[in-house]
Amino acid sequence: MSVIEDIYKPCRRPDPEEAPAHIKEASKDYPKGKALPENLKLDRKRLKDLSYDKPHKLFYGFGVNLQDFIEYHEKHNLPRPPPSNKLSILRQCMVNQVLEDLQKHCDFDWFAKLHLAMAVEYKYILVIYDSYTFDRAEMEDAIEQEIYEVLRDRMEVCKNQEPRWFRTFYDIYHIQIFKLHWF
Repeated sequence: MSVIEDIYKPCRRPDPEEAPAHIKEASKDYPKGKALPENLKLDRKRLKDLSYDKPHKLFYGFGVNLQDFIEYHEKHNLPRPPPSNKLSILRQCMVNQVLEDLQKHCDFDWFAKLHLAMAVEYKYILVIYDSYTFDRAEMEDAIEQEIYEVLRDRMEVCKNQEPRWFRTFYDIYHIQIFKLHWF
């Protein structure tokens, strides 16, 4: 196999119409806005209670796709990844470089989290908060808005969306596997 030269080859974005029914259904249930309803907040006092059914862990941030990382990498002239004959390795390097660059420009350590989104229009979440630590980690409004401004300035996909809550596939599959083994 030869080394891949065209590292900016476009990647297909998800088509919401092609999403499986369970993802379409789950995508409707996300809370709107930053505030979490009481039933989605983690009750730390009940964590040792075996009858406590924890709410799904949600992630608050911006929805992105692999193509958004490719475009960012090219637009901001990030260093070319090491040569490879596997596109997946090149793209993983590019994603890591973009996350590092965003972290540097946002001056926000925690921001380098990326999760698989359970959403019809996005594959990933640039995570700002999660619902289990939100009450302890929420930033001052001015700092949060500064981060949003940097993201919107540097990443095209963030310009036309507000951050929101997402579920992840890990959460869904972890619950299903747990139920298969224990019930």
